[in-house]
Amino acid sequence: MGASAGPAYRAGAARGGECSGMKTITSTMAGTVLRLTAKSGDVFQGGQEVVVLESMKMEIPVEAAERGTVVEVKVNPGDFVNEGDVLLTYE
Repeated sequence: MGASAGPAYRAGAARGGECSGMKTITSTMAGTVLRLTAKSGDVFQGGQEVVVLESMKMEIPVEAAERGTVVEVKVNPGDFVNEGDVLLTYE
């Protein structure tokens, strides 16, 4: 008997950190960046998908935990990321 994590992983200040007032969204697992659904300057809401990872042939959406504005996207489609790697910064 195991609990399902659900179809999406929520990231944000709680999973990332702050550096010079910037908050980060980090990767929740190792995988390949499949696509970016947010770009620099975009405003997103909590629960909105910002990046999609691919791991073990599964698409893993990464959602923002809170509202914010993308300052810089740190990855590109095709990049391999490890758990904890910064995907984007926001304020």
